Amino acid sequence: MPEKKSWLKKTAVLMGGVAAAAGLVHVGARSVAQRMATTPMPHSLMQLLHPLSGETITVNRPDGTQLRVVTHGSGQPIVFVHGYGLSTQMWSLIWQKLQDKNYRLIAVDLRGHGGSTFGTAGIDSPTMSADLAAVLESLDVQNGVLVGHSTGGFLSLLMGLNQQKTAVSRLKHLVLRSTLCGGIGRENPV
Repeated sequence: MPEKKSWLKKTAVLMGGVAAAAGLVHVGARSVAQRMATTPMPHSLMQLLHPLSGETITVNRPDGTQLRVVTHGSGQPIVFVHGYGLSTQMWSLIWQKLQDKNYRLIAVDLRGHGGSTFGTAGIDSPTMSADLAAVLESLDVQNGVLVGHSTGGFLSLLMGLNQQKTAVSRLKHLVLRSTLCGGIGRENPV
């Protein structure tokens, strides 16, 4: 019987510790929620949802994919490539800040994202990186800056490896944000 009392005592102490930890998590979460409620948002919802201004064009791919591309302005080209599951809309804030500057802004919806279709080749990294090269060539980008976020950055790197001639002749700079390049040297990165 003493073993059972010892086990009950240990269990009670453990449960008390769990309850205390849960209480601390609750207090911490409540504190964070209060700070968030009293901190003004840096951008309004209207700014975040503002559509990209400019001309919408379509770049057709051999497999039937139609890539939606938005362009605005003239000057040095800046090409924006979004991450997986997103669309050109993610660039709304930076687009608004740059649209009155001397830049040619270009944003592409990756195949199967936003206003772009899938086509018959499906979605894989080599195909999507070739899509980027096709956009650069179709829009005759010269001395461009390619800005890639997440998967868009990975695809930009892959395009540089697989379509070196296009990348070298069309781009001057590459800007990557939240991009993982692990496995890019594999024969068939996905």
